[in-house]
Amino acid sequence: MGRKHGRGEPLPPYYLHREFPLNLCISHTIFTSILPLGGFRPGHILNTLRPVRAHNQGRQKMNSRLKVILTATVLVAGLVIAPSAYANETATATAANDGNAIDTTQAKKLLRLKGCAVKAKGNCSRKNLSGMNFEDLDLTGMNFSGANLSKAVLTGATLDKANFTGANLQGADLSGTSAKATNFTGANLRAADLSDADMGRVNLSKVKASRAILSNTDFTGGSGQGSDFTYVDLTGAIFEQSNLKGADFSNSTGSDPRFGDANLVSAKFRNAQITGPDFSGTNLSNSNLLGSQIGVDDLETANYCGATMSDGFAADNSTCKNN
Repeated sequence: MGRKHGRGEPLPPYYLHREFPLNLCISHTIFTSILPLGGFRPGHILNTLRPVRAHNQGRQKMNSRLKVILTATVLVAGLVIAPSAYANETATATAANDGNAIDTTQAKKLLRLKGCAVKAKGNCSRKNLSGMNFEDLDLTGMNFSGANLSKAVLTGATLDKANFTGANLQGADLSGTSAKATNFTGANLRAADLSDADMGRVNLSKVKASRAILSNTDFTGGSGQGSDFTYVDLTGAIFEQSNLKGADFSNSTGSDPRFGDANLVSAKFRNAQITGPDFSGTNLSNSNLLGSQIGVDDLETANYCGATMSDGFAADNSTCKNN
């Protein structure tokens, strides 16, 4: 009887006294075994109570009662512990099996290691972020000027008002992004995928975007002066009310692009194979349409004075202005 009973130790002798209430003995054992639940061990309960059972073999009713209590204890503990363990295992398995699952927390940690935190006005200028995954991240207002983002994945990311001036985005995936009022001035967007992006009021001035995918992208109210859009896919692209003065769309392809009320003064569409374009109210004066599929019928309400038409002839100044 010298020292206190500790967890995992045999019961003290006074517990084995035939007059000592068995209920208290059982309560003590359950209490020390189930708290905390993370250390719950049914085997410990049985081992601890073995001396009690040995001294009460003749007491069948008590033994039956003991079995019932032990069984109930195991069931209750199982109900408490199992669901949380199952939930954790299920979540882990789901993430492991879903090849498209993106851990945004991990992506943010990787960015911090690169020296830039994901936050309003966060600075990632001139960082090497090539091939990194930014899918679905909110990068609103961040500074990526001069950064290397070649082949980066920004699918579904929010890039509103971010700064990508002079950034390298060659081969990057920006499909489905929101890039409203974002600045891409002088950026390299060669072979980038901008399909289905919302880029209203975007600044694409002097970008190099040859062979980019612009299908179903909304550039309404944006600017792309002097930009290289050669060999791009213009299917369903919207450039309405945009300033595209001097932009080069030579060898572009696709159907139903919309340039309504846009400024395309001195723009180039040489050999452009686009069908069903909308040039309603567009200013195409002094533009070059040589070898393209763009005909007079597509320019019914456009201003194309001084333009070089698809057949190589200059537009007749007496009929070219439609306003």
